[in-house]
Amino acid sequence: MPRVVLNRKSFFGQRRARVMINRMPQQADYQLHRHEFCEIVVVLSGKAIHVTGSFRRQIGAGDVMVINSRRSHGYERTCGLNLVNIHIHREVMLRLERQLRDIPGFDELIDTRSARWRKPNGRERIQLTDTELEQVNEWIARMEDELRYDTAENALIAEAYLTLIVGLIARSFRKGRQSAVRAEKPDRAPVDAVASWIAKNLDKPVCVSDMAQRAGMSERTFYREFRARFGMSPVAYVLRSRIHRARDLLHDSKGKRLRVCEVALACGFTDSNYFSTCFRRQVGCSPRAFAKAGSDRRR
Repeated sequence: MPRVVLNRKSFFGQRRARVMINRMPQQADYQLHRHEFCEIVVVLSGKAIHVTGSFRRQIGAGDVMVINSRRSHGYERTCGLNLVNIHIHREVMLRLERQLRDIPGFDELIDTRSARWRKPNGRERIQLTDTELEQVNEWIARMEDELRYDTAENALIAEAYLTLIVGLIARSFRKGRQSAVRAEKPDRAPVDAVASWIAKNLDKPVCVSDMAQRAGMSERTFYREFRARFGMSPVAYVLRSRIHRARDLLHDSKGKRLRVCEVALACGFTDSNYFSTCFRRQVGCSPRAFAKAGSDRRR
């Protein structure tokens, strides 16, 4: 448990405003601590390791962390870390939840369960683009201007800018999640097209370089994508497909029965002995025994 707890009263006191800005242009390493309020951290530049609970991840310009009163956090290995802390009173967070709960991404944004922090480079990361970061920084500056005066009007306008900031962050978070999901589901169409081509050309020589060229990929990329799609290497897939074709031909009851050497050639094997060896390894018996067993069953 963190020893440092930043209490609500010392930060907000008797001010009318229920949101505060704390710029840290040279944030140093800081031990684990907790707040009695919500905090949105916007990283303007520099880098560090952000620590929350037992999770650590590298942060840099554009990263945003949403920390509620239940989660502790801190910083390690800071290097030119320039950030802005937006402290938000519980009253304001409740109002934001009422106003923005129907905005896509908002519920996930304020959800600070541990699952988010386990994915440092995945869909749970909140990272603004350069344009979004510039816009948020401008709104923060306008909030600072309003917060110089402790009046009800200034507090209201400052909270209006906060609403804009939270809305933009929620939208950015939603877009980031969608992009991450798309990245996790790469286009398999080129690989599937190659698999269809293999099925139509099992009687011809097939090599990985030809398959990769048809998929428009390097051999290394094609091998990785093919294995991810089918759970085996391209060579193993071709061999399995040829043996499956051989089984069909050996069991074909239409027309005359093909000899083993003819089946081997029809399935891309130039050596009938090698074909028999591969067939036995995958099927568990020789091609002749397999054909005979099928013939006996048809009688």
